[in-house]
Amino acid sequence: MIGNKPNILLVDDEQFLAKGISVIIGRKLDCNELVVAMGGEEAWQLLQEKDIDIVISDWNMPKKSGAELLRDMKANPKTSNIPFLMLSGRSDVDSIKAAQEAGVVEYIVKPFNGDALVSKIKKLLNM
Repeated sequence: MIGNKPNILLVDDEQFLAKGISVIIGRKLDCNELVVAMGGEEAWQLLQEKDIDIVISDWNMPKKSGAELLRDMKANPKTSNIPFLMLSGRSDVDSIKAAQEAGVVEYIVKPFNGDALVSKIKKLLNM
């Protein structure tokens, strides 16, 4: 984090949704950088190249899911401590429990409230 401004990585394969979430975060949170990855593979590459303070990721994505991205992050010393907030359409108890067991710090079910999302981001970043 530069000063009090975080570097945020948003991961979602749906471009329209990624744009909407970016607008919400950009309007309500003063970020140093908001990087958008259109899938788990691109996100993993960006995590190797950039200093990221928090990852906000969809669960269901082709090639590398949010769960697979989280697994890879937890296995890598450089990324293992980055807070991971999962955004998902999966609202069943088993999915939420599986995400928490995998290391998800916060879980938000889509559709979601923008203020609630920003509040959880601030909480995870101790802002």
